Amino acid sequence: TGASGPSILIHRGVGGRTLLLRATEHTFSTARSAGEKSDGNANAASNDDEEDGVGVEVSAMDGSVQDSDKSKTEFRITARPVCVKFFRDRGPYEREIEARSKLFPKELKDSPLPPIVPMFDNYDGTRKTRKSDRRFAIDITDERFRTLPLRGGANVRVADNSGDDMNASSPEKRRRGGKSLGGEENFVDITAFSYAIVMPLSPNLDASNSFLHEGMDKPEVIRDLLVRVGSALSYIHKHDLTYCQLKMGNILSFPNVRNASQSGQGNRNHNWTLTDLSKSSKISKKIFMGKISAHGPVFASGILPPEMFTRLDPTQLQEYEAYWNKVKTFCNVHIQEGLMEPWIDPNSGDVYVARCYYGQEGNLDIDLPPLPYELIVSSPTVDIWSFGVLMFQLCAGGHPLFPANTRTGHMVSYGTISSWNKGIAENMIYDHVRNPLAQDILLHILAPAVERKSLTMDTILSHPFFKSPDSLSKRNPVMKRIVDQRLAESKLRRQRMDRQTKAREDEQWINNRTITLDRSDLSTTMKLLHSPTEIMKVVLNATEAAPQFPYGFILLPYELIRNKAGRLTPASRKDVVSAEAFGKQILNLSKSSTFVLRLENLIKERNGKDFLEKWIMHAAEDPSKANATVLKDLNLDEKEFDDLSKSLVSKLLWNQDKFLSNPIFEAQKCVRESAKIMLKLYEDSQTACLYLVDEYNGLPIIPMAGDDSDVKSIYPHKVTCHLPQIVRKLLPFVQACVLYMRGMSNGVPGLVKLIFEGAYPHIPPSWAAASRGLSHQLHMDDTVSEIRSLMDVLNDLDSDTPKQKVTYDGDKELNSVLSYFHSFDPGRTYAGLKRVKNGIACMWTTEETANNLLTQAEAHTVAKAYQAREAEKLVLKKKDIRIAQLEKAVKELKYRLNKAATKE
Repeated sequence: TGASGPSILIHRGVGGRTLLLRATEHTFSTARSAGEKSDGNANAASNDDEEDGVGVEVSAMDGSVQDSDKSKTEFRITARPVCVKFFRDRGPYEREIEARSKLFPKELKDSPLPPIVPMFDNYDGTRKTRKSDRRFAIDITDERFRTLPLRGGANVRVADNSGDDMNASSPEKRRRGGKSLGGEENFVDITAFSYAIVMPLSPNLDASNSFLHEGMDKPEVIRDLLVRVGSALSYIHKHDLTYCQLKMGNILSFPNVRNASQSGQGNRNHNWTLTDLSKSSKISKKIFMGKISAHGPVFASGILPPEMFTRLDPTQLQEYEAYWNKVKTFCNVHIQEGLMEPWIDPNSGDVYVARCYYGQEGNLDIDLPPLPYELIVSSPTVDIWSFGVLMFQLCAGGHPLFPANTRTGHMVSYGTISSWNKGIAENMIYDHVRNPLAQDILLHILAPAVERKSLTMDTILSHPFFKSPDSLSKRNPVMKRIVDQRLAESKLRRQRMDRQTKAREDEQWINNRTITLDRSDLSTTMKLLHSPTEIMKVVLNATEAAPQFPYGFILLPYELIRNKAGRLTPASRKDVVSAEAFGKQILNLSKSSTFVLRLENLIKERNGKDFLEKWIMHAAEDPSKANATVLKDLNLDEKEFDDLSKSLVSKLLWNQDKFLSNPIFEAQKCVRESAKIMLKLYEDSQTACLYLVDEYNGLPIIPMAGDDSDVKSIYPHKVTCHLPQIVRKLLPFVQACVLYMRGMSNGVPGLVKLIFEGAYPHIPPSWAAASRGLSHQLHMDDTVSEIRSLMDVLNDLDSDTPKQKVTYDGDKELNSVLSYFHSFDPGRTYAGLKRVKNGIACMWTTEETANNLLTQAEAHTVAKAYQAREAEKLVLKKKDIRIAQLEKAVKELKYRLNKAATKE
């Protein structure tokens, strides 16, 4: 080649154990006359070259010379490009030759499409039985081959003893590849390589080159390559061999001479064939994968299946290290750095290794320690797995299944493959592969070992993905079923991934919005434990996965504004009337709910049937007496609950059987009437205003003049569309806020502050009357029962007969409410509220209040620390005083003893 032409060096193996060089083979043949050939074999080879199945380009020059006897001798010189692979070590060379002897029987020699790159010749410089070997042994000792130029005219002179030549290279440098001072590799030394094979040269080099520079985006191009490679693997397996190193660099492309002239063939103008059988292995129960010989590994970890990796505990790790230390010491073997180094998971600290072993060769027989794992028998599954890895990369647009060192082929980390399972496979395949047919076959190939064990390459290649579209009808039921299944699973998975992504985003959002209190006083703790947010969690049986947003809000049939004092008040006289009616009715609703709950508890806790029969008997005798009996049994105030009791007695008299069949449903009719009156207030108003509530201070949130304009434009949110449905959905949340505020203030003042702050502390007379007889204590069980009763009533509001009791899906209900909030507050401003939690419960309050609570908690923590330190000082001081007292007593005792001894 010329100085500016391509280098003759195609590839240098890891550690420089192999070399691939490009060369040109020249053949000279003669014949005495036309049709007569002096070298039949040579001419046969050159004639066949024109129809060579792997598309080797052959050039020829014909001529003739006049011999001394005046006869005419015709000659022909042919030339073809070849690739020479040089080996330093006998082991890989012999494996290559042995495999080829099995794979290339006589009938395959003339095959137009060989599955493996054919071998033209081979040379063994250590054996002199063949003439070609003897010639090779002489050639590789020729001084010219010590500095074989990579490009024409780019030779490097061997240094003399003076050492003055700046371009000189030491023999050691020459053996490593001959780098000049500038770093450019100008020559190669092949004298250390005693073995070689000659093969045809691929003009396109390997599949990785084609993938990078030509592109393999079309499905038919990928399919053609995979079918060729799969067929080659099938052929190898049928000869009881495993290939063991399927990767793009070992797939060569040769022009398809027969198809080159045909249009529309796309990438079919190329024949894809496998090369490099130096790591091939016999299929045998006595041969194991993961062998490392004195010449290096007989594998690349980047294509090993998951079963070839294992986790080691500390004891097993010691056994592992002891094994390889002995290999290095007693076998005098240098193992590639990093190859046997365990991989440590940075998150868990677990240690993983590949299931490798040292394969002793020759007469070496050293007793090695046992390995801490079982070895994996050599089988076609390793090729099937690596075929899946290759197919994944091609179908995923170049995304590798596992990151691997592009030079060595070894895996960068064992993190993913060591924990490989069906779930990880699905994630990888559905994330990166779009073709549903490719997804389907990859899910089978990249499955765990147990599921992959029964696969063969022939079975894999029978999958519809590998069939030509022309041979498959679009109505093919098998293909249609596969495509439909994978599309459906892909859609479900995308939805699941979207939910998971949203959950992570929500978690991040809520963490940024949350202030955590390490400590809180009793008042704050009680508010946290009984906040509307916590109440509704219990009411709906919400899980930890329930959406996080303010559950504390009110829906008013009027609008609030700030008065001159900055307090919240209805916006107009009409709104004042609506506010008074609303407050009265919400208390009446609570009163009727209390009446029903007392009846429900009586029936559950005591013999309810006896009470009901007694009430019926008294009602038949004297309704007023029955009325008094009912209130007494329910432990309710006769004056305040008289109307509700009379209504119940009238139902007893009207239809005793109907009442006895479902007394709770009949009693709930009074709650239904209260709820209908409540809904009528919203209907008359034709609008409702939704306010978020500061759960700590018990006040609706109305943005101030200086607040963000987006927040001011969102809250309060005016509801006009689908008003009845929205009121029914949100009324239980309103009731939770009302009950919470009544409990926190131990009376109606909390309600006044919540819905009519401008009147606080004054209580409208109608509210005071409606609240008499009600308990305002904050008891979680009673609160939850009242709200659930209201939800049941709202579900049966328009029914005269009881419906089946609804079991609420709390998370679903909350997500439904959240969706409604997102319809008008997509940015989740929530009026600037912050979430405050103490590790047990949470509430939503203003940022100012949240910061104040945090400051109090920190101050409380500092105070506690100070108190603890002072208490410790006090204990030490008491100890010092006691020590001083004891020392004084000892001195006095010694003095008395000495004095007594002196007297004696």
